[in-house]
Amino acid sequence: MKFAAVVAMIASAAVVSATPVNVPRAGFTLQNGIDAKNLNQKFASLNANSPCTSGENACVGTDFAQCANGRFVTFPCNTGLICAALPLVLSPGTSIACTTAADRDARIARTGA
Repeated sequence: MKFAAVVAMIASAAVVSATPVNVPRAGFTLQNGIDAKNLNQKFASLNANSPCTSGENACVGTDFAQCANGRFVTFPCNTGLICAALPLVLSPGTSIACTTAADRDARIARTGA
């Protein structure tokens, strides 16, 4: 096979694989967005002295927090990031991570919530 033909095949394969795929929304997608919004609202009312259950994770201010002995222990996110609840994409539920406010809002908006 000639070099030009091989290059053409590789180029067309790259174009095909770069085409976006329409993935239907799973039945849990909207609920994940609603749950993430509700958690973020709950987190807005928390502070380091808020009561909590051992093993519970949350956001306190812009920090990630874990409950130990009935108190939140906070861990700051990197500069420019905030702690937020995010909707999971492939399964029901949410996660808590350090991200930007814009990313948080975009992820929730994609769920339709």
